[in-house]
Amino acid sequence: MDTPRPQHLAAHELDRPVADIAGLIIDDLTWHERPIPAAAEPYLHTMLGLSTSDLRDRYGHARVADVVRGALDALDGWTSPTAVHVRHELRAALLAADETTPHRT
Repeated sequence: MDTPRPQHLAAHELDRPVADIAGLIIDDLTWHERPIPAAAEPYLHTMLGLSTSDLRDRYGHARVADVVRGALDALDGWTSPTAVHVRHELRAALLAADETTPHRT
């Protein structure tokens, strides 16, 4: 069962930092004895350093949303129950981030 989304968060904001989600992905792959796909490593490494939960924020010249989207694309073989939940959460936030004006920093 999905946990309710906190009401104070905008749709493009996650309920935890991007770094925590990257850690969860890595832990889940490790738990299921699956290697981290080489194409996903740079995205996950970047995500581990992001304390933001707002997908509209910037990381260098890219939006955080672009980094998260790249990770999801590279993790196409990640299919555990945790993967299903995390993908759903991230896709919803990505969709909302694409529909809103990017953050200026």
